[in-house]
Amino acid sequence: QVPCGLTAGTANVTVGVGGGSSSTTVTLNPVGPGIFGAQQTNGSFLPVLIRPDGSFVSAQNPARRGETVIAFATGLGPTTPTINTNSLPIPGSTATVQGTVVVGFAGAGIPFQSAQASPDLIGVYEVAFQIPSTAVSGNNTFSIGLEPVGSQTVYYSNLGTVPVQ
Repeated sequence: QVPCGLTAGTANVTVGVGGGSSSTTVTLNPVGPGIFGAQQTNGSFLPVLIRPDGSFVSAQNPARRGETVIAFATGLGPTTPTINTNSLPIPGSTATVQGTVVVGFAGAGIPFQSAQASPDLIGVYEVAFQIPSTAVSGNNTFSIGLEPVGSQTVYYSNLGTVPVQ
């Protein structure tokens, strides 16, 4: 995970293993969205999504059309108010993502309800969105994109598959 205080551009990285080390220069994008989830035995990637009753979305417990779910992501960039690296938001406050969030579902952009830093998980964001009433029954693709403030480029997460009933 990249410290949130770094700016876009290049950075020197040194990796040490077993007493040895190697250095290189890497390019940093302003954001790097990623969704948390697990690789399934069929090769699909199941995002971590929480249903309104607090249960996890799964093949046996699919999301329902019209319900609001929460996805867990990383790399969504700065928040208001600002959060420092290895820190949580001030208790009782909401640290909202500054850029423009794009939720992709079944090949189309859909409205999202909120995108904020998790109140109790460092480096994790919670993105709430509603499962479209038009979603097909079965597996639907899902991703999160972010257009940073002052940019005209949208950076996208990995692609997940959401079971819907």
